[in-house]
Amino acid sequence: MHFCAPAMRGAGGNIRHSIPFAQCSMRMARLRGTATMFDTIYKMAMLTVECQQVIGMRMMKAAMGGVAAGEEAALMMSEKTEAAMRYGPAFMAGGSLEKMVDDYRAIVQANVVRLSQA
Repeated sequence: MHFCAPAMRGAGGNIRHSIPFAQCSMRMARLRGTATMFDTIYKMAMLTVECQQVIGMRMMKAAMGGVAAGEEAALMMSEKTEAAMRYGPAFMAGGSLEKMVDDYRAIVQANVVRLSQA
């Protein structure tokens, strides 16, 4: 019997659990203080959504043109180069993917705040 949820008898006498196994294993991992695959996948999905938000804001700024658009393009290229130089070797050396995603999410979130205020 699974230790996260009480067992119940379903139709035909089959034992089923009230909490799906994936939710239960995520809950137990959090209680143990260990990261799970699901946590990393969630963080990567959130990074994707946040990146799309920054891309949209940068496209609007570029469409308006002017000096600010050129400065934003230069800043974007320098950020991309810096990220490649920082995270590429770290990933190849076996660094923590979750740590890299957390770090890059912080950078992207800062861009969202900065572009929202402009």
